Amino acid sequence: MNKIKIKKYDIIIVGGGITGTAILYVLGKYTNLSSIALVEKYFDFAQVNSNNTSNSQTLHFGDIETNYSLEKALVVKEAAEMVESYLLKTKNSNGPIYAKSHKMVLAVGDKEIKILEDRFKNFKNHYPKLRLLDKKEIGEIEPKVVKRRNPQEDIRAIMSEDGYIVDYKALAKSFIENVRQEPEKNIDIFLNTSVEAVSKKSDYYILKTSKEFIKAKVVIFATGAHSLLFAKSLGYGEKYFLLPVAGNFYVSKEKVLNGKVYTMQKEKLPFAAVHGDPDIHNINEVRFGPTAKVIPILERRNAGTFWDFLKTTKIDFKVLKALVKIISDKDIFGFIAQNMLYDIPVIGKYYYTQTIKKIIPGISEEKLKFEKRLGGIRPQLVNKETGEVMMGVGEIVGDNIIFNVTPSPGATACLQTARNTVKKLAKFFGGEFTFDEEKMADGLKR
Repeated sequence: MNKIKIKKYDIIIVGGGITGTAILYVLGKYTNLSSIALVEKYFDFAQVNSNNTSNSQTLHFGDIETNYSLEKALVVKEAAEMVESYLLKTKNSNGPIYAKSHKMVLAVGDKEIKILEDRFKNFKNHYPKLRLLDKKEIGEIEPKVVKRRNPQEDIRAIMSEDGYIVDYKALAKSFIENVRQEPEKNIDIFLNTSVEAVSKKSDYYILKTSKEFIKAKVVIFATGAHSLLFAKSLGYGEKYFLLPVAGNFYVSKEKVLNGKVYTMQKEKLPFAAVHGDPDIHNINEVRFGPTAKVIPILERRNAGTFWDFLKTTKIDFKVLKALVKIISDKDIFGFIAQNMLYDIPVIGKYYYTQTIKKIIPGISEEKLKFEKRLGGIRPQLVNKETGEVMMGVGEIVGDNIIFNVTPSPGATACLQTARNTVKKLAKFFGGEFTFDEEKMADGLKR
């Protein structure tokens, strides 16, 4: 290996999804690092979970996500406002990155209404644009949410006009486009280049890619579920395993909703309750979902990642014990059973239609189509020592190396994650490293 010429960088980012490109953007715009590489195994950026076909295209502010505590909601709000500011200040040469949309969370029945009203009281001072709507007001904004509903069934909603439908693939490309305008930076981007192995030699990490060897003092893996695989190859993250949760979507080709409509989240479940979302590229098409099921692959529609799943999970007694603990919870077991039902041919679509009727009472099975092209994988980290499902962004920090596993709301948190990741680099590089966090904050002021 000593005879092979290896190109050297200050830092290498592996992964060209929304998180990896956001980190590159922050490094290129706001730090003094001059030599940066980004390695992406696909032909283009954001081809896995950041692709607009793989997610709900939502910018989460924490206001209508009823599984968020106020504390978590405010963290998510800060993250969303960073992305919002970037979106409002950025012109994209490759088409629209976002569209504005109202958003609401719907409470059905007395029990949910009481929870929602209490939530509104606790949240309204932090989200001054939120409105609490009664049945009549909901019907004026979303007529089909009220039409054909049982007259005896009461509903309420919390709504905001400040919702966003975001094409995160286009956002990732925008980060790349903007950082390439930094003339003093040496930024190399390797597309169609997979990382086959990583090793530590003296003060440097050497990456064997499908094309060449490259090295850097610091490496950041932002490869979703595969980040844990790379971490374990270097002896990190052994206490974790992954539950790859696949999400599917049904689509109504009719414009049954005018904006985003969510239902109330079940406590303890880290997965989104059913919701309807217009598509940024076809505002008349509404996605309903996602359904959720655990499948043993790390990337949707890539069966070859089954072997990566086995390497990452390393099934043993502790993993099995943790799984039993998770499944033994009656709410989680019920959720799993319900979502398995949705996948049964013929009757699955019928039962999912009944679920969607909580939002659109008059929707019929014939109006819905299961879209095989839609849906991604949520890499849910689990601590096998405790059986705890890890909520929020997962990160493993090693010796001059960071592994980012990005479950929901990873896309919303991309710039916040990038900022927090870059702040950690001061420990890696020492006094030679500078990060102008104040300039970044000024650049992302609303």
